[in-house]
Amino acid sequence: LFAYLAEEERLLLLSEMQTHFFEDGKALVKQGEVGDEFFVLVKGAANATFRDPKGNFYFLADLGVGDAFGEIALIDDVPRTASIISDGGCIALGLKKEGFERFAQSLGSPDRVKTMIRLTSFFRRHPLFSKLGAKDQAELIDSVTFETITAGDEITEGDERFRVIYSGKVRMDSGDDAADTELNPDDCFGYASSLRAKYFATEGTGILSVNKDDFHTLVWEKLVERPELFV
Repeated sequence: LFAYLAEEERLLLLSEMQTHFFEDGKALVKQGEVGDEFFVLVKGAANATFRDPKGNFYFLADLGVGDAFGEIALIDDVPRTASIISDGGCIALGLKKEGFERFAQSLGSPDRVKTMIRLTSFFRRHPLFSKLGAKDQAELIDSVTFETITAGDEITEGDERFRVIYSGKVRMDSGDDAADTELNPDDCFGYASSLRAKYFATEGTGILSVNKDDFHTLVWEKLVERPELFV
């Protein structure tokens, strides 16, 4: 998550973190609660779980040493989307929101640090960008542009940029008799799309974009070098 930091910056961040011990079955994070702390597992294991509105329980993932979670709590007051439960006992480093604020201020660019966390969190769960390593994701973030499109406005095409929907929805008009296609968060479109297609925001929409050359260098070439990711 903080792969873009220099060594001295990582040490400064570490000084703001506290060590927590969790017994077997203890919740590190509870779904639905508004959190204020980010965690990194340093020993042991945990399980990520989810309960839907109907009460159905789902196992999401096994977490181990080095796995991190809860970063959005550092920048937004939103409910946790899943629970993290200690599996056999674990130790985690925690970073509170106030500690993060001190750290971000010390770097002199708190807004940029928050943007890095927001985009890194998005990339970690995105079907395409999650296949990149942490350092590759950090490098990509420096090339990404964010824009907000008003509902009904056309999203400019023809500038050879690769685009990803961060939030909101987009309507694709293919320019023929076919029905329009609705694109949702995480969907991608851009220079590789049909030249006849036009794209319109159907609600306030956040778009991440990167130019063609950067996309090839920072994403496509990295993934082509690792064909096992496509198996």
